Formats: sequence, C-alpha cells, structure tokens
Amino acid sequence: MDLTPMLKVPQVAERLGCTSQHVIDLIRSERLPASDIAKPGATRSSFRIDEQDLTRFIAESKFKKPQKPERQRRIAVANPFFVNGKLVRR
Repeated sequence: MDLTPMLKVPQVAERLGCTSQHVIDLIRSERLPASDIAKPGATRSSFRIDEQDLTRFIAESKFKKPQKPERQRRIAVANPFFVNGKLVRR
C-alpha cells in the first residue's frame, strides 16, 4: 500500500506560487491529476493532490514558480537647479 502524502489545494498553490483558483483550473483541465474526496452528493469538490503527481507536474511542465523581482535602487541624479540643497536661479 502506497502512502504518499496527499496535499490540499492551498498547499499546492503555495508550492507553485499561484492562487488556489489556478490550481483548481489545472485540475479541472486535467493537467494536474487529483482525487475528489467529497462525499457523494456534495455541492463542493474537495480535491487532494498526490505529492508525486505534483513533483511530476512541475518537472514536466514549463510552470516555474515566479521569482521575486530584485529591488530597484534609486540613483541620485544631479539637479542643475539645486546646489548644496539650495535653489539656484540662472
């Protein structure tokens, strides 16, 4: 009996760096395998994703977790109208 961890949609979303709705869209489009463990007749789905399936999805897809952009630093530019903090009129 294989007991690999089953992940909830928010856990998968956190690992992929996307929203839970995007994960649900991936499941419904059958790009990401998942099991619906909701009781019969339930109005809402309750998906669980096998950790091995998630690892395979990441490896096989072009989906990459977005990197945080580097913080841009401001560069001080000389202002011709201010010299030593005082306004200079020309």
